[in-house]
Amino acid sequence: MNPLGPINLINLLAVGTLLFLALSIIDSRRGGWSGPRHANRDRDPIRIGLGVIAGLLTVAGIVGVVSAIAGPLTVPIGVVAFLMGILAIRQYYRTERQAVLPYLAVAMERRIPLATAARAYALERPDHFGRRSGQLAALLESGARLPNALRLSGHRFGLGSTLAVGIGDDFDCLDATLRQSMRDEQRLRRMLRTIGERLAYLSWVLVMTLGMHGFFRWKLEPMLLKIATESGLPTSIGLMRPLKDFGIVDPSTFATLQRYASLAANSTLLVAVGVSATLLLSELWWRWLPLVGRFSLTHDKSWVLRALGWGIARGRSVSETLASVARHLPSGVLQRRVERAMNAVATGAPWTASLRAERLITDYDEVLLIAAETSGNLAWACEERAESQLRRQEYRWQRVISFVFPGVILLAAFEAFSQIGGVFRFLVDLMESLA
Repeated sequence: MNPLGPINLINLLAVGTLLFLALSIIDSRRGGWSGPRHANRDRDPIRIGLGVIAGLLTVAGIVGVVSAIAGPLTVPIGVVAFLMGILAIRQYYRTERQAVLPYLAVAMERRIPLATAARAYALERPDHFGRRSGQLAALLESGARLPNALRLSGHRFGLGSTLAVGIGDDFDCLDATLRQSMRDEQRLRRMLRTIGERLAYLSWVLVMTLGMHGFFRWKLEPMLLKIATESGLPTSIGLMRPLKDFGIVDPSTFATLQRYASLAANSTLLVAVGVSATLLLSELWWRWLPLVGRFSLTHDKSWVLRALGWGIARGRSVSETLASVARHLPSGVLQRRVERAMNAVATGAPWTASLRAERLITDYDEVLLIAAETSGNLAWACEERAESQLRRQEYRWQRVISFVFPGVILLAAFEAFSQIGGVFRFLVDLMESLA
């Protein structure tokens, strides 16, 4: 064994694991995660430095073991593993950020001051989430409104939760809006988690297919071609060679087919990179991607309808509700559309026609909302149309995944079948020549 080989980095994995264990023992003897002496645990520079060193040693050991086993396949495996790690960390932080909303909703139900609830949560969490909650409590005690206090304390939520907090605070219906937004945001997170799991599975399948293709192309194929040259066998190795042997296609057509087959095989790498990039981009910037952004805009427009229903249910006018929605929306295409619709309504245009002109609602929505306004059920109609749009978006995502998932699996299966079939064909020819 090479004394300088990557497998020897497994020693660093042992050192990093032991260092993590030592830090855990020290923390447990100091009182674990509670107590005033441990409140600034994550601010201790020595402990932070030791934790970073332990993490780097552990990662280096894992990379060494994987590179010793996988060889050149370490690079795509590392890329996919890195993306999976980012997604896992983002999922954890998103879940932790959303944890502030349930205790705010409970505090509203129990008539507990929000500043007191935030302070209690800060005492329970001696980490940066707890510090943010402490800042939230301080801002609320100083008289800041809840939407501004959440933004200034570093709390970031999805569009639904942001609108729920803003509209609920403006129209004094925070309890109801929070409960409804948490339910719908949970459904969105469940849908995105399902998509992420499917994409992760496809990424690993394509990475394994890429490894098999590379092993065949750069390791096995040169050896087989050398054997074929020495044995006087045909030097074309591949599953499509029988097309030439049996006269199904002429030699020029066969050469063209071989080039296309090689192009299809090499495109596996591009597909793997594309899926991995989509996996990351759809999680980080899914509202700005060309195809994914179309689905996200449907989701965002449904929240505008839902917010409109919240305001109308509290007896507010459409123009007043649209002004509140535009104020709490993050800057972007949707906010500009809502502002243009609000300005059109302020000049006397019908609000349904203004929303339809800005493509916030469809023609069918306009007819339904006009009929609901006439019968006095406008708030209910807005809620139902928003719910229908969310369900329709979920069905669309399911259809896309149902189409993409088997297609990529078939691509990987075709690649594996062509490589393995070509090798078996060559072995059969070799045995026949030797016999």
